[in-house]
Amino acid sequence: MFEKKFSKERPYPDDIPYLDHLVSIHPVQTVRATQDIFDQHKTRLLEQNAHIDPSSKSTLLSALSQQPLLIPLDHCIALENELTEPALLAHYRYFLEVFPQFKRMHGGFELDDALQSMVAQTLQHPLIAQKLTVLMLRMPQRFEFSIAVSWLSMVIALRQERSQHQQMSAFIAGLTMDIGYLHLPQASIQDEETHGNVQATDNHPILSWQILSTIDTLDPAIAKAVLEHHERCDGSGFPYGKFRDELGITGQIIAMASLVIHHQMPDEPHQQKHLADMLPALQVNALVHKYEVYETTSILCRQWAHAHVTQISEHTIDAYIDRILTKNQLLREWIQHIDEMIMAFANEQEDRSLLTIKQTYVHILGSAYSSGFLDENYARWLQHVQKEKVSGVFREIEEVGLLMDEIEKHLQQTTRLFERLMNQSSTKYELYEPQINQGLQHIQRLLRNTKE
Repeated sequence: MFEKKFSKERPYPDDIPYLDHLVSIHPVQTVRATQDIFDQHKTRLLEQNAHIDPSSKSTLLSALSQQPLLIPLDHCIALENELTEPALLAHYRYFLEVFPQFKRMHGGFELDDALQSMVAQTLQHPLIAQKLTVLMLRMPQRFEFSIAVSWLSMVIALRQERSQHQQMSAFIAGLTMDIGYLHLPQASIQDEETHGNVQATDNHPILSWQILSTIDTLDPAIAKAVLEHHERCDGSGFPYGKFRDELGITGQIIAMASLVIHHQMPDEPHQQKHLADMLPALQVNALVHKYEVYETTSILCRQWAHAHVTQISEHTIDAYIDRILTKNQLLREWIQHIDEMIMAFANEQEDRSLLTIKQTYVHILGSAYSSGFLDENYARWLQHVQKEKVSGVFREIEEVGLLMDEIEKHLQQTTRLFERLMNQSSTKYELYEPQINQGLQHIQRLLRNTKE
């Protein structure tokens, strides 16, 4: 049965990175083989009950460097002290203590019993318990992020009045979305963390999906949601660049929950962010995710956010408006360059990559124009506020600043899509290449000048 499940037709993630993680946790976790471990030629590498530690690593590594094991490593081992229900619940309680706005939401919906039930059901799957334990020990920040996303995914599904089974699916998908990182080379992870190169790790949803797909007792919809949690309705996501009609609702819930949690996670320890500050970012992302998920999340943020007084004061308004004016000019020029690049293929209706870029750009323009900051009169109005210190509009200006920051992220994403297009070896886009490359050069020069 196992040999059929892990055939060449159904590839499984690379075991070498995972072996490194298992050996690294050996001082605090005993990892042992639950069965004999064989290579593809059915040569026994380790006997049942053997420890996975530095002494056995070389044997396994030598085999893995040639070909995969007969049965993947994570299906042949067990951890002595895996996450228990009380331990996992403690992580959720810690998350809620750190984020009082979410704690109020949790109490308002009376979620204690539901959370306990979902944690218990999740840990009934031994492979999930194993992966979460290793993720907690080896990638604690990613683990805590998954804790937060799974909780908010559960809340969004609840607020949408989805069935208990669908709420459970959203919870498990949010919790397991990043277990694929455990099978990525460390160099790829460092490339993402150090240089922001998302492409280095953009196959992690596929790896997570491959792992979850082997669990016979798990609803396949959970693995599908994990596979889609980085997809976007305009085709700009990964790993497959799917469009709205190709996406399931649970993956979109995970995507929206990830967006909110990423925004709420503090850049500095003990720094608190406000749910109200999330609303401008949600506005920019309204058409990038399924609208019903955006609408539910927006209502939650409005309902449970504290009445938020602006961080801007008469002492800081000058510096803030100077930043807004600089950002305004940057975005206007950036949009102009992208507009000129898109004109190169304005009549293209078939190519998915080009359609993705056009849809992404349309969404950016919609958010930019609806906010009004592209209007030339907006800069003059800001200068008037700066001069007269009109305190009644400080919060409005702050919201526009937050919206601009989010639009800048989307412009960066659109620019990366163009760069990826030009990096392809195919001659498919050579007709558009001169105009696109010229636009990319203008954008690089613009960003360089702005930094200086």
